[in-house]
Amino acid sequence: MNENKKKRLKKINSSEKETSEEKLLRLNDKILVVKIGGSLLDEIEGILNILKKTRRKILIVPGGGIFADSVREIDPDPDAAHWMAILAMEQFGYYISSFGVFTTDNLRAYDFNADLNVLLPYKILKETDSLPHSWDVTSDSIAAWVADRLSSDLLILKSVDGITNNSKLLEEITDICADFSCEEVDSFLIKFLLEKRINTWILNARKPEILVDFLSGKNFSGTHIHGSF
Repeated sequence: MNENKKKRLKKINSSEKETSEEKLLRLNDKILVVKIGGSLLDEIEGILNILKKTRRKILIVPGGGIFADSVREIDPDPDAAHWMAILAMEQFGYYISSFGVFTTDNLRAYDFNADLNVLLPYKILKETDSLPHSWDVTSDSIAAWVADRLSSDLLILKSVDGITNNSKLLEEITDICADFSCEEVDSFLIKFLLEKRINTWILNARKPEILVDFLSGKNFSGTHIHGSF
């Protein structure tokens, strides 16, 4: 183990507070799964330009957006809707790839072609079929499932400032009551994140300075769902 990594681990295991630089170095050791919501279709070029500048290896999970909306309008049976919505994610994924982002259809990190890749999720999800076939499970929960498979942190980019309760932003979530619900994410997500102990951040990518601050290890506005304590 190199000296820099030893220092980082020592710092993490101590009671001392990490500096922004030390936090960034620690995070750079891991793949970051980034879910880009379909509502951000018109912001995608700017978001990708920011992601390309970071020193982290990133796997993008695309949302369904307008492509998934058409599936909702048709309203097929749950099984058909599940796979059609996942194929809708692939359509957004191919759109993302048109900005110079490599695609991958598996979760083997050594197969990733660059530091920034976008997942085409149909193949891997069809092989495992481990998530419920329901609108309770959307691309947010699929991104969480991917992060769990990779033992990675998760960043969810949306057009909202984070998770709210009674119109108040929740900066941190460490537990939820049985009847907790919110409009910003699907009903399956938060319980899954807490059960699997996946560190997750939800922020508004329509405010690019927030994304820049997050990737720089600085304080930022959003919701942090604690996966480890």
